[in-house]
Amino acid sequence: MRAKTAKLFALLFVIMMSVFSFTGCFWLIEATSVELAQVQEPTLSAVYNEEYKNYDVYVEGIVRNDKESALSGEVEITLYDTEGNIIGTAYDYIDRIQSGETWRFCASTSTIFEPDSFKIRTIKGYKVF
Repeated sequence: MRAKTAKLFALLFVIMMSVFSFTGCFWLIEATSVELAQVQEPTLSAVYNEEYKNYDVYVEGIVRNDKESALSGEVEITLYDTEGNIIGTAYDYIDRIQSGETWRFCASTSTIFEPDSFKIRTIKGYKVF
């Protein structure tokens, strides 16, 4: 019985160390994030979906990688109703954007409320290893 318990704890330790190692590396990448340059102001569009009784929301724009190396990228946008209440968040990601290249993003989500405005929370790039 003691041997089984020891093996179980050893297995849990290995799993925890693996997770810690992975998330530790992710935090390191997170700490080295950079802002991507906006080339075009984003636009908001919302289409009502009669079948699902919600709005399909899209925020589109263009950003450029002004850094010397390739980056992966993310965009996070918060959506608001006419009273300024947060009604959702839209995201888009890209695996690789080379130095000097532009990325046309389309952050999307669905919400039961009609969006009136948005605020860009994040336009980041992370160094690709």
